[in-house]
This record gives sequence, C-alpha cells and structure tokens, in this order.
Amino acid sequence: MRPERFLGTDPAPGDLSSVDRVGGSLRAVVLALAEARLKVEALVGAQSIWQGPIARPIVAALTEFGARVRAVEDAVVDFAQAVETWRTGLVGRQQRRAELTETISQLAGRPDAEAERQRILVEVQQMATEHTVGGTALITASDDLAEVLADVDDDSDLAADLDRGVTAVTVAVDEWIAESAAELLATAESLSETAGLTTVVSQILGVAGDEAPDDAENVRRLASVSAGAHRLRLALRRSWASLAPDELPSASFAATGGRGAAAISDRLRGDTSDSAQGDEAR
Repeated sequence: MRPERFLGTDPAPGDLSSVDRVGGSLRAVVLALAEARLKVEALVGAQSIWQGPIARPIVAALTEFGARVRAVEDAVVDFAQAVETWRTGLVGRQQRRAELTETISQLAGRPDAEAERQRILVEVQQMATEHTVGGTALITASDDLAEVLADVDDDSDLAADLDRGVTAVTVAVDEWIAESAAELLATAESLSETAGLTTVVSQILGVAGDEAPDDAENVRRLASVSAGAHRLRLALRRSWASLAPDELPSASFAATGGRGAAAISDRLRGDTSDSAQGDEAR
C-alpha cells in the first residue's frame, strides 16, 4: 500500500538497497585505505631501508602521505558509521510506517476512527521530523568527509616531494660510487684472486684434485713458493681436459689389503713388515 494514500505523506522515504550498496562500498574503501596506510607506514618504520640524513626527505614525504591516508581513512569510517546509523533508523521508521498504513486503512466503520486517525497522523509527523533529523546528520557527515578530501587535495604535491627526495638519494649514491669505484674494483679483484687461489689448495697439500687448477699469475706465484711446488708446477702444465679420472694415482692413506708398501698409518707407527699388512687386511 502506498503510504501517501492513507497517511497523506511518506514519513520515511528511502531505498534500503541503495543504502546497503553505499555501505558495502564504504567498507571496501576503508579496507583499501587501511591496507595502503599500513604499507606506507612500514616503509618508514624501524626496519625501513630509508635511514640516515640523506633519506630524510623521502621519509618525511612518506610520513606525510601516511598521515593523509589516515585522515581520509578516519573520515570515511565516520561517514560509514553515519550511514549505518541512518540505515538502522530508516529500517525502523519504514517498518512503523507500514504498520500505521495498515492500521489507518482499517479505521472505516469504527466509532473511534477519527480520534485514532488523528493519533496516527501525529505519530506520522513525529516520524517525519525524526527522519529529517537523521538525514541532516547524514548530510553533515558527508560534508565532513568532503572537507577532509578537499584539505588533502590542497596539500603540497606528494609526487614532487618524493621526486626531490629520490633525486637527492640518487645523487648521493652516484657520488659515493665515484669516490669508491677504485676501492670497489680492488675488492672485487681481490675476491676473484682469492677464489682462484682456492682451486690449488689440494695441490698445495700434495693431493691431486679432479679439476684443473687456476693458471692465473697469482696462482703460479703461490705455486712456486709452496711446499708442493713441484706438484703444482706439474699440475699447471698438465692437460686436465684429457686426463681421465681413473688415471689419477690412488691415495695411500689406507691399507690396500694385499701385498705391497705398508700403509701410511703403519709406517707412522714404525711397522713396515708384510705381516702387519696381512693383519691389517684380516
């Protein structure tokens, strides 16, 4: 039933489905703003890579941006709460409107019809006033949100602030590279030489390895003064690409189990007899 036909007016106009769509959109906006704010705040937190006086302009710009996002987030939350309050009131008023419309439609023939009609019309007027007050509160919340958005829009250009900060950091990095290039190059060469020297450790110890040793000048210089110099010089001259693994000499750290030279472990104890080798094999 149309309330205007029986009540003379609609004391609680409004489309609940539209209000629900607005509320859902506001909740999504709040979640997005909160996520963005947390990410921005993490960029300037204690664990941030932006530390020191050179990065201070970037930190300042991001901190300001985080504050802007928080202000908008708070304003949207306030507006969403106002919309929810409006919706709650609207639901109650529309339910009561339906009840009053049904009641007044059935007054015909009743002896107290006119008195009941007047009572209903008074309640309808009160409901309309309440509806107007709720709408005014919602409009005020909307104006507050618009004001916050306008203030944020009028702030200094964040992109320009960040660009200046990043430019300053870039210049500082370029200057540091220019000043430290020689040292960085020397460090890289030293690391490369150290890596090369590690390839001849096995030859220095007198044990042939599976890979060809480095033939860099520093490696050869080390080979010439090491305890295993003769093995190193031989290793550096050898064609390792054509040397099959099974052609390498067997290590003599353990007994072979048959007749032959005593194992190193036996010789270190001074026992070089064949019987010792036999016992070792058994």
